[in-house]
Amino acid sequence: GLSVYHIHTRDMSVLWTITATCMYTEAAVIVILLLPIISSRTWNTIFKSRIITMFTAYASFYFNGFLCLLALMFFEALRHVYAQNKAYQELKGDPSIFKPETEAVYLMKLFRAQRNLYISGFSLFLWFVFKRL
Repeated sequence: GLSVYHIHTRDMSVLWTITATCMYTEAAVIVILLLPIISSRTWNTIFKSRIITMFTAYASFYFNGFLCLLALMFFEALRHVYAQNKAYQELKGDPSIFKPETEAVYLMKLFRAQRNLYISGFSLFLWFVFKRL
């Protein structure tokens, strides 16, 4: 069966996958908005459509809510990097438990924590860029 650790790990990977998907979506939308191929008249028509107008009524609420979620993900990733780095430094400091296999596991966890920090940080940055556009 699955232990609590495996369930927690799977849930976090889904959460980070969603965060990465948001980052990719933000980047794609920003690139599309910056394309010079689409005329201003076309953008004006799109932004005045009924669906977009309904969305903009609550845009501030959506933006602030999503901003809070991304900031929470960023600070969680920052905390996790700090914890993994501290655990790795403790492992290196005790030669009696230091083994190459153990080091590889700690470095893998540190790499994942750093990757999640970069994903959440860049996603947060793109969200601010998206807001300015």
